[in-house]
Amino acid sequence: PANYVGLFGYTSSANISNVGLAGGSVSGGGFVGGLVGYNNGGTIIGSYNTGSVSMVSCECYNTDVGGLVGYNSGTVSNSYATGNVTSFGDNIGGLAGNNYSGTISNSYASGVSVSGYRSVGGLVGDNNGTISNTYSSGGTVSGVVDFGGLVGANWHIINTSYSTNAVTAGGGGLVGWNEMSVNNSFWNTQISGQETSSGGLSMTTVQMQQQANFTSSTAANGNVNPDWDFAGTWVMYDGLTHPLLRSFMTQLTVTANNAAKTYDGLAYSGGNGVNYSGVPNANLLGTVSYGGNSQNAVNAGNYFVTPGGLYSNQQGYLLSYVDGALTVNPAALSVTANAAIKTYDGLAYSGGNGVAYSGLVNGETNAVLGGALAYGGNSQGAINAGNYLIVPSGLTSGNYIISYVNGALTVNPELATVLVAPQPVVSSLVSMSIPAIDIPFNPPVQPALTQALEIDEINLLNPAAAGSDDPNLQAAQDVLLVAAVPAAEAASPLPVCR
Repeated sequence: PANYVGLFGYTSSANISNVGLAGGSVSGGGFVGGLVGYNNGGTIIGSYNTGSVSMVSCECYNTDVGGLVGYNSGTVSNSYATGNVTSFGDNIGGLAGNNYSGTISNSYASGVSVSGYRSVGGLVGDNNGTISNTYSSGGTVSGVVDFGGLVGANWHIINTSYSTNAVTAGGGGLVGWNEMSVNNSFWNTQISGQETSSGGLSMTTVQMQQQANFTSSTAANGNVNPDWDFAGTWVMYDGLTHPLLRSFMTQLTVTANNAAKTYDGLAYSGGNGVNYSGVPNANLLGTVSYGGNSQNAVNAGNYFVTPGGLYSNQQGYLLSYVDGALTVNPAALSVTANAAIKTYDGLAYSGGNGVAYSGLVNGETNAVLGGALAYGGNSQGAINAGNYLIVPSGLTSGNYIISYVNGALTVNPELATVLVAPQPVVSSLVSMSIPAIDIPFNPPVQPALTQALEIDEINLLNPAAAGSDDPNLQAAQDVLLVAAVPAAEAASPLPVCR
């Protein structure tokens, strides 16, 4: 099989940028990479390979097989590989087989199975250059000599990097063999299955999903601040992901929709959905949740709806959230004054006859209202018979918009009743009827009586009311009067007086 195999088998001082290989496979003898077999002093930026890479056979000392580049003495940045890498030789890496005096930064290998004999690493097999801001995750690393989750053998510098690969027995959680410097770098002991490494510090899954362990001094990092840059290089969703590289992610803003409700006495929960600044794909993970002071809000007012709950994988999104607004509007409450009735008594009317409420919610009573119920209108101080308005007012509430309905006061006139007692009859009585008669108030009755009259109707004339418009006095009607007249006049027709 041929050596120097890849999309570009051999490059010297070349600049390769934004080249992606999706799927497929590459195989060869020595110096095999998905994109470049041998990168001599060139630059590879923003490129990737998702296909597999393998070595068939090689009559060479170092095979140098990598998922993106076999041999690198130049610069690799903002690049990644996700295909399996297989060899039975030396210097086998998920991203680069051999990083010899080169620089690899802001790059990763994910979900790859890397296998070889010596100097086998999830990211780089053999490192004699500088590695910074990198990681390898979600795969497996196996070898015989000097193999580790991130780097098989390190002869120079590794900074701010980590591994969450599974490593077979005998390997190092982060580095298989280290002769130089490993700074502020970590591996996951639970996923790797390895408690030891030739360099780096161990953490559990929970610890590696807490940003504070990468940005401050904690027990998990040995009380030494690793000082990772989460403003410009890294991002993570606490409790959900390990650190992710920002350069591969797309900004996505999640805005909570506004919501409105009318006061109902019930606590608000949830939200009214969200909208996105772009159309998200399957790399957006999680379920939208809602927080802010809107949650459990009861009373009328304005509140914040704070969205959250979403996260992303490495090829997903840099999420930012914008609050929405919850408006709880006051409910409508009608207060109606009850009607009142009284008979003229010469006294001034004051107050009212209570009110009826319409619109109280959730079993509430008027006890939730503030202020003091008061009555006004022309009913207050009314004396004379007639109709008046009772105007309620004075109540307050933040949860209700109160409207008032007037009631009516009716003052009825006083009823005047006169009783005329019958007198003794001295002779036989004759009864007769006449249509009507008006008599004075408390008329005199003669003692000598011989005849009785039955009068159908009497209008009793109070001297104070006769000929007057005073509405407070009212004559009684249909009163039976038994009166007496002399017997001599019994046979004579009686006149009707008006």
